[in-house]
Amino acid sequence: MLRQMVLKLLVISILLLQGCGYHLRGFGDTLPSDVKTVAILPFDNKTFEADMATLLESSLAKEFSRVKRLSVVPEDQADALLTGSISSFENRPVSFSSADQVRDYRVEVTVDVRLKYRQREEILWTGKGLREVKDYKVEPGNEDLAEINKNEAKETVADELAELIVDRIFEGF
Repeated sequence: MLRQMVLKLLVISILLLQGCGYHLRGFGDTLPSDVKTVAILPFDNKTFEADMATLLESSLAKEFSRVKRLSVVPEDQADALLTGSISSFENRPVSFSSADQVRDYRVEVTVDVRLKYRQREEILWTGKGLREVKDYKVEPGNEDLAEINKNEAKETVADELAELIVDRIFEGF
């Protein structure tokens, strides 16, 4: 009896949530059904961090491949084009030792992204001011470790931005 009641409540809850437009993250799809492929065009990099655009483009390709809802193809074969611009890259100290030496830095990247049909000028989705941050540690006098940690932070930020962008494209935010 209790089991049946719990099961009924669960079914009713699921039906109510579906009716309200709620869904699990990563399962929404607001793209038109004719969009099955995407080309990731080179991002405009308005910063002095030369490799950030390449990192982000690579992370986007991996993320689309991971979610398997749009295939990444060359531009001339794509239904949609993903373009973007890295508007800011900041790398600033965020914590200091008692001797006033930097212990942690924060990488912060902001991007503007647009998905549009390849064959016409209709915009499918726009994301402005999308931002991710990652802190990393440094040790005074160890420049090599600082550079390694900074590069890892940049890769993490690129991966997180790619996940955010792909999620938002499918969720319509």
